[in-house]
Amino acid sequence: MAAEATAEGGNAGSVTINTSELTLKDGAEVSASNISGESQDITLQGLNSLEVLNGGQISASTETGQAGSVRVNAEENPAASVELSGQDSRLAAQATSSGGNAGSVIINTSELTLKDGAEVSASNVSGVSQDITLQGLDTLEVSNGSEISASTQTGQAGSVRVNAAESVWLRGASRLSVEATSGGNAGDLTITTEQLTIEDGAGTTVSSTDTGTAGNLEVIAKEVRLNNQAQLTAETEAGRGGNITLESLDTLEVIDSQISASTEDGQAGSLSINAAESVELRGEGGLVVEATGSGDAGSLTVNTPQLSLSDGASISASTISGQEGDITLQGLETLEVSNGSEISASTQTGRAGSVSINAEENPAASVTLSGQDSSISAQATAEGGNAGSVTINTSELTLKDGAEVSASNISGESQDITLGGLNTLEVSNGSQISALHPCGMI
Repeated sequence: MAAEATAEGGNAGSVTINTSELTLKDGAEVSASNISGESQDITLQGLNSLEVLNGGQISASTETGQAGSVRVNAEENPAASVELSGQDSRLAAQATSSGGNAGSVIINTSELTLKDGAEVSASNVSGVSQDITLQGLDTLEVSNGSEISASTQTGQAGSVRVNAAESVWLRGASRLSVEATSGGNAGDLTITTEQLTIEDGAGTTVSSTDTGTAGNLEVIAKEVRLNNQAQLTAETEAGRGGNITLESLDTLEVIDSQISASTEDGQAGSLSINAAESVELRGEGGLVVEATGSGDAGSLTVNTPQLSLSDGASISASTISGQEGDITLQGLETLEVSNGSEISASTQTGRAGSVSINAEENPAASVTLSGQDSSISAQATAEGGNAGSVTINTSELTLKDGAEVSASNISGESQDITLGGLNTLEVSNGSQISALHPCGMI
C-alpha cells in the first residue's frame, strides 16, 4: 500500500489505516514517498496490535524533499502491543539524499518489542530529522541486533525519547542511538522508566564525528543494571561531547560494563550519577570520562551513600595532553575499593584533575581500600604533566594488603593529599599513602 510521487517536484498524499489488528510480513510494505516534493503522513489508528515481520516495512521517505511522519495510535489510547521482528523489518522516516528532511516517528503502545535485527529509525543525510517518540509504554524490549536510532551525516539528527512505566530491556548487541556520522549534530536520548537493564553487548549511545556536537544522554529510573559488556556512552571526535546524567536512581549496578563520556580531540561531556541507595561496580569497566587525543575530559560526579568497586572495576578521568575534569564522590557513608579496583584522575603531559571524597560535607563513616593494586590516585605519567590533588574526608580510613593512595608526577607538579575528618587511620600489610614528587604534600 503506497502513496508516492515518482518525479521531481511531485507531492505524495497520506496513508491512513484504521483497524484493530495489522500485520505486515514477508516484505509487505506501507509507504509514503517522494523525490523532491512533500509527503504527508502515514497514520495507523485504532490499533490493538501491530506486527511487522520478516522484512515488512512501514516507511515515510524522500530523497531531497520533505518526508512525512509515521504515527501509530499517536492521538488515542495506546495499542496493546507493537512487534517488529526479523532482519530488514522496519518502521522508518527517512531522507536519503543531501538536503532532504525526515519526519517524526511516534509509537503509542503498551508493549514495544524489536528483535532479530528489526529497526525503528529517523534519518537524513544533510537535512533535519524530527524525533522518535515512544509513549504509553509499560515495557520496551530490544534484542538480538535490533536498533532504535535517530541519525544524520552532516545535518541535524532528531532526538529519541522513551517513556516506559515499568521497564526497558536491551540485550544481545541491540542499540538505542542518536548519532551524527560525518560532522553533523546529534540530538538527545532520554529514557524514563522504573527499571533499565542493558546486557550482553547491548548499548545506548549519543555520538558525533569530526567537529559535530553530540547530544545528551539522560536516564531517569529507579534501578539501572548493566551487565556483560553493556555500554552507556556519549562520544565525539573533535566537537563537543554530550553529557550523561543518571537521575532519581535508587540503585546502579555495573558488571563487566562501562558508562563513559569521551572525546579524541574535542571536549568530552560530563558524567553525573545520583543514587539514593547504592552504586556497585564490579569487574572490568566502570565509570569513565576521557580524552584519547589532544582533547579535554569532562567531570565525573557520583552522589550516593554506598559506593563499592571490586574485581578490577574503575572510576577514572584521563587525558593525554589536555585538561581533565575532576572526580567528585559525595554524599558517601561508605566507600569500598577492593581486588585491584581503582579511582584515578590521570594525564600524560596535560593537567590531571583532582579526586574529592566528601570534600565539602560531613565525613564519610568509612573508606576502605584492600588488595594489591587497589588505589585512589591523581597522577601525571609523562614529562611535563601535572597531577591534581586527592582529598578524602572520612572518620575511618583503612588501607590493607597492598592498597595505595597517591599523588604523583614525573617532572611537573602534584597537588596535595589531604586526609580530613579522621578518627582512625590504619595502613597495613604493604599499603601506602604517598606523594611521589617534592612538590606534593600529605
